[in-house]
Amino acid sequence: MNRQGPYYLFPYLSNAFLTLGSGFQGFPKVEIPIVIGTDGLVEVINLTNFGLTVTMQSQGNAYQDARSKCMYKLVGTQGQQMITLAVNLETAPPASFGPGPAINGPYQLPLALENAIGINAFYPVWLNVYEKNEAEWYPPVALSPPPAQQIYFASLAAPGTLILPTTHDVYPAVPLTNGVCYLLGFDTSSNNGATAASSGNLTISNLAQQPDGSTSMIYHLVNTTTAGFSLSIRFPTPIPGNGGGSPITIVLPAVSTASESLIAYYSLT
Repeated sequence: MNRQGPYYLFPYLSNAFLTLGSGFQGFPKVEIPIVIGTDGLVEVINLTNFGLTVTMQSQGNAYQDARSKCMYKLVGTQGQQMITLAVNLETAPPASFGPGPAINGPYQLPLALENAIGINAFYPVWLNVYEKNEAEWYPPVALSPPPAQQIYFASLAAPGTLILPTTHDVYPAVPLTNGVCYLLGFDTSSNNGATAASSGNLTISNLAQQPDGSTSMIYHLVNTTTAGFSLSIRFPTPIPGNGGGSPITIVLPAVSTASESLIAYYSLT
């Protein structure tokens, strides 16, 4: 067995490459020469958070899911040939590649999964090259989830407008229009003390289009003279912003003469 790698693919660039720190480079596509015997096997271990198009010089193309591994048979080939790995950020893999999971459109990767230097998606791809009878073929296999995503929070100590940041503020080389913020949930509350009952709408806007076509959510808050309000929301699925440089915006209304607060939880890609 001959192991080759690690190879790092950077999903935000199309015709360039990114250099970070001491010689670290990320490309949207990499061509890997291999030497293989007749009826050899190539194992692709995709540890990234996005799908890959795997192009084999003698066997055509395959779509491989994020966080998966697969063994490919290179039937009847020998000598040197090229394996090409390319980032696949389509909303779904081409029909010729078979079924695969939808990704939230170009540049909208799953939750921001970060390494120690705070850069999204820099998990590697490995190749293992086997000779005939050295290993057995197997179909695609899902790998365990990566480390938990980094979660951020922003807060208001009084009624007003809370604007969440975009990727552009955190990650280098990611254009503002390509950044995506994911809203995970929020907490809001007020103390007792209203001199009169009042109510208002907490409005969240600039979200990705929901199934009903809306891009905002509204929560109606009611404050009485005897009780404040308290609302804690955790979305079962993170809700992305609409991208294009428009940040998720949350407006907390003034419905109490006592203190009001808001904490929003989010993640970034």
